Amino acid sequence: MKFKVKRVLAVFLAAVLMNGSFSLTAFAGQATTSAIAESRTYDGTTKVKITDMYFASAAEVSDEDYERLSADAEGTLSSPNAGTYNVIAEIRNIVLKERHPEIEYPGYPIYDFYSAPEVMNNIASNVIIEKALPDLSVTVADPSGMGGSEISITVKIANDFGYPEGLPTADQIRIDAVNATLKEGESLKQNGNEYTAVFVLADDAKAQEAVFSANVTADAVNYSALEEDVSATVTIMHGADYSKVDEAIAKANALNKEDYIDFSKVEAAINAVVRGKYSTEQDEVDAMAQAIEEAILKLEKKTVAVPAEPTPSAQPSGNTEETTTTAVPKTGEDDHNAALWLSLALVLSAGVAGVSLLLKKKRA
Repeated sequence: MKFKVKRVLAVFLAAVLMNGSFSLTAFAGQATTSAIAESRTYDGTTKVKITDMYFASAAEVSDEDYERLSADAEGTLSSPNAGTYNVIAEIRNIVLKERHPEIEYPGYPIYDFYSAPEVMNNIASNVIIEKALPDLSVTVADPSGMGGSEISITVKIANDFGYPEGLPTADQIRIDAVNATLKEGESLKQNGNEYTAVFVLADDAKAQEAVFSANVTADAVNYSALEEDVSATVTIMHGADYSKVDEAIAKANALNKEDYIDFSKVEAAINAVVRGKYSTEQDEVDAMAQAIEEAILKLEKKTVAVPAEPTPSAQPSGNTEETTTTAVPKTGEDDHNAALWLSLALVLSAGVAGVSLLLKKKRA
C-alpha cells in the first residue's frame, strides 16, 4: 500500500540524511495485517464477506492511521467445508474506508491518502462456518406393501448447494425402521444427494404399519442433525384367511354332482372365489365361503325307482311225506290253463261218481 504523500516525503528525506538509503523495514511496527469476516452457515462455497481490515503499521500504513484505516473486501477460504478458519487464503476487491465514519476528522478522509492492493494472501482472521440444517425428506417406493415383501426407502437432502462433495456420506445418514428390517446383504447407497436402501416389511399379522425415520449423524462435516427425525409410513398388508373357503370347496368336491338335479350353483359359487384378497377384505372372503355352503345346502338329489323284491320260493321241510300243493293259476297269459284244470276237475268228479254207483250196484 502507499503512504500518504506528505509522510512519504518526510520519511524519505530523513532516511537519506541518516543512512544514505531508504528502507521500509526500519519502520515496521508490532501490529499485523488482519481481516474480520462475517461468520456464516455452510453454503458449499469458499466466499466470505470481509467487513473490516487492519493494515500493519510502517509496512502498509502509519502508526497514527492504523486505527483509522479499514476496508471492505471479498475473501476466499481454503475450503468450502464448515469449520473455523484462522487464515483467509485470498482477499480481493478491497475498498478502503474509515473505521469510524461517525467521527469527524480534520482534512481529507484517510482513505484518500492510500490505494489498496489488488490481492492479498494468507491474511490472519477468525471465521466460523457453521453446519447447515439439512432439507431432509424420506420417501417410500409404495405407500403400502404385503408383509414379508421388499420396499425401497430413499432419503434426500435438497439443499446440496450444487456441491455434492460436501454432502454427508452414506455412513453419515441414519435410517431407523419399525416393523421392517434392512434386507440381508443390503446397505445404504448414495447417488448424489439421494440415499437409498431396501427393507423387508414385517410379516407379523399384528404389524399394521412400518415407520422409517432418517437423520444426519453428528459426524457429518457440513450438516447438523435435525432436532426431530424425518419419517415416512408404509401400510403393511396381510393376506386374508381363505381356510373357510378351502373347507367349503373340499366339501363340494367330495360330492358326486351326478347324484343331484342341478349342481351348477355350487360350481358357480366356487368359480366366483377371488384369491389374493387382503386382511382388510376378510368379510368378502368369508362371504365367498358362505355362498358355497349355501349352494351345497340347496342341492336336491335325483329320484331313483327301487325294483320290487322277488317272492321267496317254499323250502322243502324235513318230513319225507309228500305234500300235495295246489298250484295257484297265473293270470293273464295262462287263461287256457284254467279251462284245462276245470275240465280235469269235472272228469275226476264224474269218475268218482261212477265208482260210487258201481259199488252200490254190487252191494245190491
